[in-house]
Amino acid sequence: MKTITAVALTLATLATPLAAQDSFGLTFSGDIRIEHSMVGSDDQTFLIGTGDLNLDFGNGFGIAASAESYVFDTDTYSALWLAATFDGDWGSVQIGVPESVIETYATTGEFNGSAGMYHFGMTGILRRSYVHHVAIFGGETPVGLRYDGVSGGLSYGVSYHSFDDGALETLAAAVRYDFDTYGVFGGVERNDMGGGDLTTWRVGADADFGSHG
Repeated sequence: MKTITAVALTLATLATPLAAQDSFGLTFSGDIRIEHSMVGSDDQTFLIGTGDLNLDFGNGFGIAASAESYVFDTDTYSALWLAATFDGDWGSVQIGVPESVIETYATTGEFNGSAGMYHFGMTGILRRSYVHHVAIFGGETPVGLRYDGVSGGLSYGVSYHSFDDGALETLAAAVRYDFDTYGVFGGVERNDMGGGDLTTWRVGADADFGSHG
């Protein structure tokens, strides 16, 4: 029986407001991690980098950007998300290349990615969105749009993506409810591949007890 063990080390975490004015703001956050995993006799070391940048022009308009990269052996897999944003009392809309709402509301965190994607590639669509899976491994950049809303502890969103002139179209919806230090979430993602379709459902719960030293 194969077993898998993984350990990750956060080398740097940034959450720095680069500029702040009444009508203009720029924020950046990111991290760099090293992860080592072992499955039977197969082991691998990963260098993982992520970053998020948000630019606020004021009056509800802005830009949201996110990048993600995995490096192991001589292989590098990367994805870049970039979208124009408009925020109002009714919620937020992104147009361009937004991330799937599954990534925001219905995944189980940073220690859930590289080892499984390398050793058990197809299970990546169960841990992350199919949009993320194709963008990382297929090297394709999808166009799409996204809506997000919030009501108290309830956050929700819907996103649509189209790959390669409609050869793959993905519609996703996800919801998350946070209370105290706990959260519950769920989501559905339907992928129309022309000759067939793939629908995935997910539901889960998590807890955040902060840092322990």
